[in-house]
Amino acid sequence: MKDAGKTADKIALQVKLEKLKVERLRLEAEKKQRKLEKNQYKEKNDADGRGQGDKRDKGDKGTNKGDRGQEGQRQGDKQGGQEDKRDKGTGNGGQGDTGTRGIQGYCITKMAKHNGRRLFFLTFVYPDTMMFRAFSRYHEENPPPVPPAVPVQPPAPDRPFMRKVAEYNTWFQQSCGHLDPAARSVVMLGKFVCDLDCANYMLANSQKLMIAMLLDGEKWRAHKKQIFHYDDGAWIMQPTLVIKAWEHLLAVEGLFIQLALNLEESGQGVAWTWADAQTPIMDIIQHVVHAGTGILSHFAKVAKDNSDHLRATTSNKTWHATWPRRCADMLAQLRKAWEDERPLTVLSKLFLTEWDTPMPPSRGTCFDDVYLDDTWTEVPKSPQANCYLKIDYKFHYELFNADLDIVAIREKLRTFIESVYYGNQHLFQLKLCFMHAAFLSKCTAKMIFEIGKGGDGKGMEAILDRSLFGSLASATLDCGVFLERMEFRKSAELAWNKANIRVQEMESRGHFVADVWKRFVVDEEIDCRVNYGFTSKRCFGAALKVQELNFENIPVIEESRDRSKSCEQLRRRVVCFMMGKASFTTKAEEVNHDQGIFRYIPQDELVPFLSHPVTAAIYLRDWCIPFFRDNPIQDCLNMINDLASVHPDVERDTQWLALCLSGSSAPPPGGVVDLVSESNVRVVDVHNDTPWRRIIKEYLIQKVDALPGHAASSKGKRTKISYFIEAVDNATIRLFKQVESNSFHKLLVHWPRLLCIMEELGGVPIFGEWSMWSCPFDLLQRQEKWDGAAFDQDRRLLMNLRTSPMADASVWRPTASWLQERVDWTSLQSYVELGTDRRMESLDKYIARHQLSGVRDSCFSTVPTEKKKLPHYGRLMVRGPGGQKPTKEARRAAFDSHCAEIDAPCCHPRLLVLKLKTWQLWDSDKFPILKIFVEHYQAWRTCIAKYMDVDVDVAKTELTRIFYGGKPTVELPFLLKLADEIQIAAKILLSHEGAAEFSELYPDRRNPEFSRLSSLLSNEEAMLLDKVGTIVGDRMNMLLFDGAYITCDDMEAEILILEACQLCADTAIPLTVRSWPTRMPLTLPRRALRDNLSTVKNDVSMVLDYRNCLINTIATLCPDCDVSAFQDQDEPLSARVFNATRLFDSQRPSGEGYRLVHICKEDILATRPSDSSHMWFGHHPLREGHGHWFGATQQKDVVTLIDTTAGRRHLELDIAAWQSLVESDMMTTWFILKLVSHDSPQEVGHAYELTGSSMETSMDFIEITTPLTCCAECQAPLARRDYVSARLYTLGGMKEVTCVSKRCTSKSCRVTHHYNFRSVETHKYHTLALEDMEYIFINSKVGFTIDFLDYHAALQFRGPLSNNAIEYAQMESLWEDPQQHYRWHREYADAQLYYMVLQEASNMWSSLQKVPYLQKMRSIDLQNPLTQEFLLSYRSWWHEVAVTKKEWQRVQEIVIDGHQKVAAKCIGNPPAHTGRPRKDREPPSRQNGWFMAVDPKSSLVLAVTNMENPENNAVAKKIVIQAVSKAPHINCIIYDRMCACYQQLGRETALKKIKFWCVDRFHAQAHAPGCACSPLVHRRLDRRLENVNTSAAEQTFAWFRNYASVLNTKATASHIFHVLVYVKRHNDLIRRNYKKHLNAFSAMKKVARVNRVLRKPAAKKYVCRRPSASSRTAMKARKNVMKVHLKNKVIKK
Repeated sequence: MKDAGKTADKIALQVKLEKLKVERLRLEAEKKQRKLEKNQYKEKNDADGRGQGDKRDKGDKGTNKGDRGQEGQRQGDKQGGQEDKRDKGTGNGGQGDTGTRGIQGYCITKMAKHNGRRLFFLTFVYPDTMMFRAFSRYHEENPPPVPPAVPVQPPAPDRPFMRKVAEYNTWFQQSCGHLDPAARSVVMLGKFVCDLDCANYMLANSQKLMIAMLLDGEKWRAHKKQIFHYDDGAWIMQPTLVIKAWEHLLAVEGLFIQLALNLEESGQGVAWTWADAQTPIMDIIQHVVHAGTGILSHFAKVAKDNSDHLRATTSNKTWHATWPRRCADMLAQLRKAWEDERPLTVLSKLFLTEWDTPMPPSRGTCFDDVYLDDTWTEVPKSPQANCYLKIDYKFHYELFNADLDIVAIREKLRTFIESVYYGNQHLFQLKLCFMHAAFLSKCTAKMIFEIGKGGDGKGMEAILDRSLFGSLASATLDCGVFLERMEFRKSAELAWNKANIRVQEMESRGHFVADVWKRFVVDEEIDCRVNYGFTSKRCFGAALKVQELNFENIPVIEESRDRSKSCEQLRRRVVCFMMGKASFTTKAEEVNHDQGIFRYIPQDELVPFLSHPVTAAIYLRDWCIPFFRDNPIQDCLNMINDLASVHPDVERDTQWLALCLSGSSAPPPGGVVDLVSESNVRVVDVHNDTPWRRIIKEYLIQKVDALPGHAASSKGKRTKISYFIEAVDNATIRLFKQVESNSFHKLLVHWPRLLCIMEELGGVPIFGEWSMWSCPFDLLQRQEKWDGAAFDQDRRLLMNLRTSPMADASVWRPTASWLQERVDWTSLQSYVELGTDRRMESLDKYIARHQLSGVRDSCFSTVPTEKKKLPHYGRLMVRGPGGQKPTKEARRAAFDSHCAEIDAPCCHPRLLVLKLKTWQLWDSDKFPILKIFVEHYQAWRTCIAKYMDVDVDVAKTELTRIFYGGKPTVELPFLLKLADEIQIAAKILLSHEGAAEFSELYPDRRNPEFSRLSSLLSNEEAMLLDKVGTIVGDRMNMLLFDGAYITCDDMEAEILILEACQLCADTAIPLTVRSWPTRMPLTLPRRALRDNLSTVKNDVSMVLDYRNCLINTIATLCPDCDVSAFQDQDEPLSARVFNATRLFDSQRPSGEGYRLVHICKEDILATRPSDSSHMWFGHHPLREGHGHWFGATQQKDVVTLIDTTAGRRHLELDIAAWQSLVESDMMTTWFILKLVSHDSPQEVGHAYELTGSSMETSMDFIEITTPLTCCAECQAPLARRDYVSARLYTLGGMKEVTCVSKRCTSKSCRVTHHYNFRSVETHKYHTLALEDMEYIFINSKVGFTIDFLDYHAALQFRGPLSNNAIEYAQMESLWEDPQQHYRWHREYADAQLYYMVLQEASNMWSSLQKVPYLQKMRSIDLQNPLTQEFLLSYRSWWHEVAVTKKEWQRVQEIVIDGHQKVAAKCIGNPPAHTGRPRKDREPPSRQNGWFMAVDPKSSLVLAVTNMENPENNAVAKKIVIQAVSKAPHINCIIYDRMCACYQQLGRETALKKIKFWCVDRFHAQAHAPGCACSPLVHRRLDRRLENVNTSAAEQTFAWFRNYASVLNTKATASHIFHVLVYVKRHNDLIRRNYKKHLNAFSAMKKVARVNRVLRKPAAKKYVCRRPSASSRTAMKARKNVMKVHLKNKVIKK
């Protein structure tokens, strides 16, 4: 059979080749005619000009594709004429194929060369001489019409098997038509068996298939590799052939048995051919027919009666049997074999190959009871109707379900449909249109997406649709078929030839394979894997395709940059059904269908109802068919393709869906749901409740209790992950990004904390919002390559400049400028002596330079410094040691006393914005975050500092490094966006022509653009300082990079500095004054100037001719007052002296003269603006007995301030500012100048003795106030309150200072803040951080510098010294009047204890967050800093951190011992004491000392405790257990009385690992010979104690006992606290390898003397007699033990 098929294919191929030859001959015959027509065409087109040549060439190229396509067709025909090859040949050249096949004409092609290119010309020529050029815009006018293309029908495939079956049927009708149909199969099979060509009586698969088709071939079809079986009016898909042929094969078997019996009976022989066997076979059949018995039953009986015929007749020798018997046996084996599935599988595969025919269009719908055609009219069922839609329920349900309440079912169904489509009646109309097209197998090229929140009826409607179309015509696809191409090829076959296809919901947002999904929707063929390994092309467009979605799992079908194009393509392929406008209730009284409130029906009740066949039939007959009859299919298709004509909302929702399917996450339109706020809450909840890691898996999200849903998907319920994905897609807070189906990227930020800080500092206007920050995960990905190279490079450069020696390479760079650096030599030397600087080497070099070449001027030193520039770098660098190189602490000591420091805050960002604006590259829409940051940089620094719980300086560094290409260390979204905008700005700037010289720099760095940007902006910094220099001139003292120190010795310098800052603000970026000179007094004019309360005006009328500030002020404000008498006044002048001198004024009548009269500030505040002009003179104290005079005058609502140190300038301010200054001022003494009668007595008092001089200022004035600006209690602003004279004890002696207190401005608080404490009722609570403190004030009038306390604390620790000794030293060497300091020892003790508590508390609580840390620190009471609660906490913490874990690991043995010398006082009754009682018989009122555990190797004190009772086993056990629990490697305990306690200790479970219980070597000398713990007795203990310092505890106590006189007098709590602190400092010294305070021999001597081992030097014959209590036996035994011990050691060596 296979050979026959191949022969037919060869014949068809030869026929096609002959046709191809004929066509070629025709083309060759017309060749000359083609050339002629082409020449005519060329001559005609030459007139068009040469300019169109290129365009014509392009047309020729395009046309040539058709020519190549035609040639491809010819080649395909040559290779075999197969249909698929012919398709490929014509596919590449549609024009050529059309010209050859569709139009009766021919083609002319020519190739030519033009300008080195190949040009192809293609012309179509038709018999009527009409010509045109392909793709040309030039055509003949009125061309003849083009005849339509005639489609070429492909030849019908040759099916030999089907042809043979048809031949057998024809033969039967012609030869045996008179027989009944029952005899048909028997006769045809008999003939087929006789015609068989097989060997050994074994049937081939093709022969078996022929037998099956002869039996039942009319009811089987194969279309597109799929088997169909006709059943009850419709062709239904089947997986395999199902052959029910037992009776027929049994009858044929009986026929051949009867034939054998007849031949054997007659003794005749018949050949195995139909020609020979036809007559006897037909005679047998005719005999059965005439007998009136059924053919099948008759022959079946024959077969049964002779079931063992073959073996019986041949005696098991089968080969002896005749061919009829062998054929009967062959059919019996076939009958049995077909009961197995394996042969049927092979036959099914062969059937699909040989019986495959084109599938006809499906017509009508077949039900269980009737068949309806396309017009929904009942017609008889027939295989020729070609109905492929079978619905498995009865159309006329009322005939079969009389017991059902049809009315109730119909009403319940109507309610369900109304609830699903409430408010969406237009959607139900569209749904009916889609179902109409599905029933008629019409392709809509669209897919329905039903979208809702869940619980809106989508799933229940799917059940109704499946019931309507029936299970045979419905299919459900998993969404995964569109996620992978191979999955679609494997699984989509399940949905082929279905009228209703449902696509399940997705678990998360996925990306569909776009082309697969589109071809699935638009009815294009797709290759799918079908049965038995075949691949066939499938189309799915005719089905009703619905996908259920929730808002959180909308897939992405076609994501592209040009989203408008993808949206347009998707919009034509989808229809959006926005579901879920109804609500449901379980309470009957709340049901209101008009308002969309429906009764809730449980799922268990609703599913059986919707899936019932009667429900489906009612739905079809009462809703669907009436709509189908009223709306023809073309009208339905028009509505589907024109959604706006149905309802505008459908068009709008579909456009939104198309946008989402193309990758957008826009919220749904129309107010169906408001997901943004809800999604934001869910995202934040999940962010808070998931671990702090980058990747968050699904199982972690399922643990979030705040997230609704269930951990796993179940029927009718949503999962937590689905809720979360929905929230991520719709939220504006982008804290997560989905990276896989079950994993998410998490933004590592504490969002609630950050949000709280942002809101506190101003919120959105200060930091922006998420819409401005974009996606932080995309920003993180772009910033992965950043390494901050420019920032690190600049830091290394500056560090090298600060630490480089004099002879570095930069010395030879040209000098750019010179500056005279003037430092406060006294202050700088004092700072150096402390030795606390971080770069002492650089500072020492700077000091050496001043010592070598500095010019001394009083307490100042001046050296000239050179400034140089590096290539491509604008900043001025100092050559050699200079003020730039020391640390900021050293610079403050050198310059803060006499210089003002100016700084450009946010310099780099502002210069960046300035440069963008200068080069016209700035766009606020492009750099929104950069714009916000520059305006609110202080809030950003504060926010980052609070968030990171660090200082503002660290936050400033974090922001600075971003501008140098460094990645942010914290993932704050606005910080990431700022970094991204900076990179964009850097690239834009460097691409400008003005930055050409920087564009090629630093090519070896990973991010060179930031280094280049730094170089570019450094020039702007240099220009900024140049502007400052043009105003301040020679006052410029030392240049920093974005600031400078400017000498400021008078008010004129301050005004110039402010003018320079204003100039920079107007022309470039703002400059601010970071600090003013500390030694300059803060007078009222200076406060008005620095606080920006006044304006500066030039005043040429200022009088500056005198040498006294008072006289100059009076001469300026009151010209009528003659002050010529003070022309030579050099001494400070007081009001009393001025009044006395003006007693007789020559310019006035002899009866009166000008006097300065003292007034109160209340008199000034009482002055009204309407009063006439007033003049006031103020005196501000400077040094003791000296001060400064200034003046003020009021003209209406303007006050003018006169300060003669300001040069020829004065200050003007309004009345409100003036009164505010006067009210808050506590230092000024006020006077007025008025005419007074000479007879009036002269005023006297302290105010009149105040002197002042403007020609010199005091640098010794110190004003101390708290640096806090906000109240520590309520965070309200603080305002100055009182000025108090105080004593400050420093290393240089006692100084008089002024303490300025501040008071909270909140009326409900009013807490007064002093420097380091605040007064709350009767308590004084600490306020400042330890690192910010320079002084310790125990009250408002007494304070100590930190240096003073540190110095004397070190003396007391190492000395040790008592407080009285320190007081004595101070009194003898530093105090002028000791009577002023009679309480000093108490004040010092309070300050020292308070300071020690602060230090230890700061260390103990350093691990806390900033807020709780400050709360604890600010709860320390200055009057009682050492509370019992604090002492217990500190004692516990001390034992946790006194020895590190690594040090505990190294401990292998410990030495424990107690000491009584240092002992705390007793709180209650004195405990018992050992030793001899006192003479007065009174027990000591103190405890029994301290017990310690010491590591003999390192000498570290491991544990310490005070002994209330005498030394005993309990305290030893407590210390040992505490040490062993922390040191895992301890195996040896050394104790001088170990033999008395080792048994008790050995019973403790915690001490089971201790192997060696030892007495130290020196105490062992005095122990008994049988001591179980003596190393002198037991060699095992002796070997263990080799190289072990067993006297470590005694050595420690030898040092510790010296504190007895210092510590024993203290209170109990203070005593314990000091011991713990001193032991902690002892351990610190040991770690620094400082052991000078320990004496390795003192303890040995002491122990030896106590045990009488160490004897005084004596003559050789001197014999020391033992005391009477000692027995000579014990002495002898001890000597023997020693000898044995020494002998063993010698042997060992």
